[in-house]
This record gives sequence, structure tokens and C-alpha cells, in this order.
Amino acid sequence: MTDRSIEQRLSSLTEDDIVEELQQHHRDALLDLVLVWGGLDGALGILLADVVGLPLATAAEMIGTMPSWKKFNELIKLIGTYPNSEAAVQKLKKLKKNYEKYSVIRNQIAHSKCLGYYKHDPQYVLFAKFEKTANDQLALDCVPLQEFATATRWGQKMHDFTMEISSLLNENNSNK
Repeated sequence: MTDRSIEQRLSSLTEDDIVEELQQHHRDALLDLVLVWGGLDGALGILLADVVGLPLATAAEMIGTMPSWKKFNELIKLIGTYPNSEAAVQKLKKLKKNYEKYSVIRNQIAHSKCLGYYKHDPQYVLFAKFEKTANDQLALDCVPLQEFATATRWGQKMHDFTMEISSLLNENNSNK
């Protein structure tokens, strides 16, 4: 089913088209995403602490509640002060852009009401958002399970990359 056809079918959605109780594979996809992105948030905090040169507990007190997008901004700003850092800054900006792209999927879970899944095509999970649409209705988003899986894979790769950089920084600092 194409996104266009799903949008057309959802425009006339009724309660009978929604199965409220998610199946286990739906729950697994949502939980995997939340857990991976929680780890990514922590990894970004650890990397920022390492770049600033603060002990983790001190950094956690200072930046523990900072949103991940702000951690990216701080990393870009700080790394930009190093000589010949243009390529690293560009890489971080690209990663931040991807973070923003995939965080939309994660935010569906955290900031919307999960209604269930679409009865006629169970690969779609339905979310009600507290946002007004053009037709004076509340927004309804349908997210394919594949998008959760893609965002989870990206989040895991980003987590691993972030922790690798952190390890390299710690290795270099211990050799001084």
C-alpha cells in the first residue's frame, strides 16, 4: 500500500478501522526505539562531557537534562574551536540533521496518543497528536513499522559511533 493510498483511506477512518490493543511485534518495535534512543541521549551526554573534559557525574549534573539537539549544538560549537575541524563540524551537522529526521518517529511515541494499529494494514501504527489540522480536526499520524525499525537502527549506529569517539578521546587523554 502506498503512502498516498493509506492517507486516502485514513481520511475516512472510523473506530471500526482501529485495533486498540497492539500486537507484541508492534510493542517490541516501539520499545526497541525508545530504549535505543534513551541510550543515544546518554551517549551524547558522555561525549559532551569528554569533549569539555568534565567527570561524568559533574557533567550529568550540568547537562543531564539538556535535550539531545542542544548537546549536538554544543558539540558542534566546541569542536569547531579546534584547528582544522571543518570536516568534523560538517560531519556533526549532518548527523544532527539525521537525528532531527529520525527523532520525529521517536517523538510520535513520547508525545502522541497511540490509538492502536490500522485493522486493514497492521503494519501501520496510529497516533493522535494534539495538533490542529487544516480541516479543524486533530492530527492523526500513521507510522509504518518499518520507520520505527529504521529509526532504531540509525539510533543504535549513532550510539555506537558516539561511544567509539568517547573511547578514543579517553584513550588519548590517558596517554598524555
